[in-house]
Amino acid sequence: MKKLLIVAIASFFLISCDSQNALKFNDKLVDIQKTLIREIDMSTMTVGIDVNKLKKVRESAKEKIEEIKALKAPDGGEDFKKAMIDDLQAIYDLYDLTIKMNDPKLSEAEQDKAEKDFNIIQSKADMYDNKVIQEQRKFAKKYNFEIQ
Repeated sequence: MKKLLIVAIASFFLISCDSQNALKFNDKLVDIQKTLIREIDMSTMTVGIDVNKLKKVRESAKEKIEEIKALKAPDGGEDFKKAMIDDLQAIYDLYDLTIKMNDPKLSEAEQDKAEKDFNIIQSKADMYDNKVIQEQRKFAKKYNFEIQ
């Protein structure tokens, strides 16, 4: 009976620790994403297109992707991590293409192709946004915490 109680208490603490680690992982990914979104918001506050600001956001997205890649995902968190990386990669790609589209040396054919590519990437970005939400919900459900 005493051994059973010790096992039960130990199991509770392990589950509790796993949930805490999962919540910290979730919060870290969300914080990284929110930081990039704030940078995007700040870059769009000026009238007209400032290529230097676009480049800053693009580079920040690249840094955020590397930061997420370096994180160790808890059990069941790899899909959430991958979805977030894909989402930020789409942001990087959109900014990279926007920078190219603002090159005055671009021919009309290149501009048309870039616009088509932009629309394709934008559609993928929307899909990745939804995938992040979907994977985050699964992850939160597994570790029994609520998403805010």
